[in-house]
Amino acid sequence: MTSFSQNERAVIRLAAHPRERLPMPGTFALWCRRMFGTPLPIPLADPRLEALRRFAAQVQDERLSTISEPMIHAFVTSGWKRTDADRLMAYLQIDRHECGGRA
Repeated sequence: MTSFSQNERAVIRLAAHPRERLPMPGTFALWCRRMFGTPLPIPLADPRLEALRRFAAQVQDERLSTISEPMIHAFVTSGWKRTDADRLMAYLQIDRHECGGRA
């Protein structure tokens, strides 16, 4: 995990928070926000870090065997390398085992 900067590691930790796993707002989510004040995740200003946050949240939500190629492709097209995706998935897998469950 040493190839990720301090800011990138902070984004990965941020993605572990359950609120960050909410889907991007659709019509229903926007309606819920208006009706009930349900908070929506606010995208990070840096698109590359936002892609890292989203991918890390997806990896933490899914079993590693269900991470699809389109998910990885979206991560890679935002400026990351496939090796970064693999390294992140390996790191989060180790973190789950050490914590006795989800990171």
